[in-house]
Amino acid sequence: MPHGLPDFGASASKLELYGGVDMAELAARLGALPRYDRLGDVVFSDDFAAGINRFEAETSGAGAAVEWTSEHHVTRGFSCKLTAGSNVNRYAGIKTIVPVPFSVVYGVEIAWTSHEDMDYGIIQADIYTGVYKISFALKTDSSLFYNYYLNSAGGWTQITPQVKPYFSDLNFINSKFTFNVSTQTYSRTLVTPVTFDIKGNSGLIVPDAGRPRMELWGRIYADAGKNPCSYVDSLILTANDV
Repeated sequence: MPHGLPDFGASASKLELYGGVDMAELAARLGALPRYDRLGDVVFSDDFAAGINRFEAETSGAGAAVEWTSEHHVTRGFSCKLTAGSNVNRYAGIKTIVPVPFSVVYGVEIAWTSHEDMDYGIIQADIYTGVYKISFALKTDSSLFYNYYLNSAGGWTQITPQVKPYFSDLNFINSKFTFNVSTQTYSRTLVTPVTFDIKGNSGLIVPDAGRPRMELWGRIYADAGKNPCSYVDSLILTANDV
């Protein structure tokens, strides 16, 4: 249809016609959740516009809380506010379960804020096959400014260089890691604006006879005696990623 003419039709030269619009670009302009890394096919996403009922709250320590709020956000007017406890295990987090994955490359992405009283934050995916559990995770240290991935020994391997976050309720940082279920290894990780190649490094594998599923969870941990908060704007799972 020629641009600017009635819907019942009219003749016009091709110069007056719109060309095909790339849907990925259109989605980004309209406010798609994956802003910085639009690779893979989104198979699960939540921007908390409809609340936090899709997630299980996890808290430990005095003052710990998980709340639905409109205080700070990027996409749909709401976010999930995590306030870490000041003692005991000193954390606050959310967890959700998604259907059992196929053996492809997946990506887990979170958009959240950092606080100067945070010790560190973790975003993790646990894949239960009915025989064993594979865990992949990204840890961000808020004092040393390094990122780490969960290794096959259950420890943390440092990724260089440093990525210094903004300690602000208004600055949402996108963190993402991708992993291959078939090879049980990582592919890459993104902590805006830096992408790291960690391909071939193995995740943590332990025996587990539980029901097959994938669990996604994110937590923030506090410095002792503090109650830092983080606003989570979105959590995304992609498939057929790289």
